[in-house]
Amino acid sequence: MRHFFSIILFIFIPFMLFSQEYEQGFIDTVYQFTPGVYIEEVDWQSHFPQNIFGQPSDKATIQVPASATADVLPFGIGGEIIVGFKGKALFNGPGYDFIIFENAFLNPINKGIFAEPAKVAVSQDGINFIEFPYDTETLEGLAGLTPVIGTKDPFIHPACGGDAFDLDDVGLSFITHIKLTDFTDIILTLDTKHKYYNPEHILSGFDLDAVSARYLADASLASIIQYDNKYDFTIHSNYDYIQVISNESNINLIASVFDIFGRKMNSHNFSDYLQIPISGFSSGIYLMQISDSHGQILSIYKFVKL
Repeated sequence: MRHFFSIILFIFIPFMLFSQEYEQGFIDTVYQFTPGVYIEEVDWQSHFPQNIFGQPSDKATIQVPASATADVLPFGIGGEIIVGFKGKALFNGPGYDFIIFENAFLNPINKGIFAEPAKVAVSQDGINFIEFPYDTETLEGLAGLTPVIGTKDPFIHPACGGDAFDLDDVGLSFITHIKLTDFTDIILTLDTKHKYYNPEHILSGFDLDAVSARYLADASLASIIQYDNKYDFTIHSNYDYIQVISNESNINLIASVFDIFGRKMNSHNFSDYLQIPISGFSSGIYLMQISDSHGQILSIYKFVKL
């Protein structure tokens, strides 16, 4: 048990994420949608949820946004949605990780931006969400501030428009859920000369067009994180197994897997190569400890089984 307590202490040590094969894509799953208050009758159901899946509307420009319900989902004032990716997790890669597209547009008369923003929060389990920080003066950190350029590559920001978000800003290595909550009311707290200010009677709430993601990978094993490393091991994973390859020769090793409560799930002796079955594990956080035959801990890993 002493060894397990030492494992837990490593949870707060900065970690490194092992390399994975990533793909680009768009949200394709709605976990929950709670409409807000509409200032006029809106038929949001006819095209939902297909109107927020896939790439943003190719008709959108800086001054003429997508506005039909076939292209965007109107939230209404105070509306909220939770979305995600089927079988995929979104990982924290270099630079921004995902882009949210809304139908903000440039007012050609006063050169201000007509924006109805939303707060953005993310989660690794769909229950516990971490909200992106935002500035109440500049509104930086909210979604729905930047017009969409529908003819541009929706993964290259800022050319494509929309608002980009980096998981570094919330300290997460991966996410599975994105929550957007209408925050149009913040517009009314701004100075009337602010570039995002608009009068209350023309504000109707956030309108979601699309969400693109740059670093999607299989969510069955969302992350393997290394906390300590006295010896050199190579780790590979898929839904069924974790493979451990020792790059040190002639060392007798023991790999033990614990759940988050300290219960030992399994333990295996090996020297050069080991394949640990995990397909039967329940969803949750696990810790893998590799030690030598004398009980000295050589390396510790955390992985999340979804």
